[in-house]
Amino acid sequence: MNHTDLRRNALLLALLLLFSWTFTACGVVSRTTYPPGSGGSSSPPAAGTASASDEPAVSDEPVAEAGPEPSESAPESSASESSGSPAASSSSSSSSSSSSEPAASSTEPAAPAAGEEDYSADFVQQELFRAHEAWRGTPYILGGSSERGVDCSSFIQIVFDRYFGMSLPRSTREQLREGREVRRSSFRPGDLVFFRTSRRSLHVGIIVNQREFLHASTSSGVMISNLDERYWSSRFLEARRVLDEESFLGYSEN
Repeated sequence: MNHTDLRRNALLLALLLLFSWTFTACGVVSRTTYPPGSGGSSSPPAAGTASASDEPAVSDEPVAEAGPEPSESAPESSASESSGSPAASSSSSSSSSSSSEPAASSTEPAAPAAGEEDYSADFVQQELFRAHEAWRGTPYILGGSSERGVDCSSFIQIVFDRYFGMSLPRSTREQLREGREVRRSSFRPGDLVFFRTSRRSLHVGIIVNQREFLHASTSSGVMISNLDERYWSSRFLEARRVLDEESFLGYSEN
């Protein structure tokens, strides 16, 4: 390398240093903060201060928007509380109404009525046992109506007339149309029970309890039989109630 090249390189290095110093100096001047109202360089700081003052305003906006949210949520909570209070009042009113229901139901005369029915049923059952004692063993005679001989429908007519003061038709088919039908689970002393013993023949007896009935049997005369016996259970037709509640009370008083 000759002297000319060395000079050229030294000149270039000097220019580079001068250029870098100038650039750095300009950057420092541009970053310097000037007080407001200073000379010609006051405009850049004014813009800088304006942007700086704008930033807090921007940061305040979310605060302003967030401010109403608690106040809006507060009414919602108060509304929910107010809506809860009617529910509480309604529950209290419902509890008070439910507590008043047993008092109303306790005034119903259901229990006395049930007691009267039980007493009357016992009375009817006792009368049926009396009839059985008086007529037990009386032979079955078709068309008979006395202690010498009696058929099933005539025996029913006699028992209701003598022991309950009630008039019933003479024939079994006519008795089948009396009163109202009752289910097996609802049998009560005094109910009539009917059987179909053949295609054209019917038989009738009087319920003594849930399992037994009083009747004039064709084979053994007046007796008490079991409803669960195969012969009778397989021929059961229906049962009818001819003694109502008023009749029960009237019979028990007499």
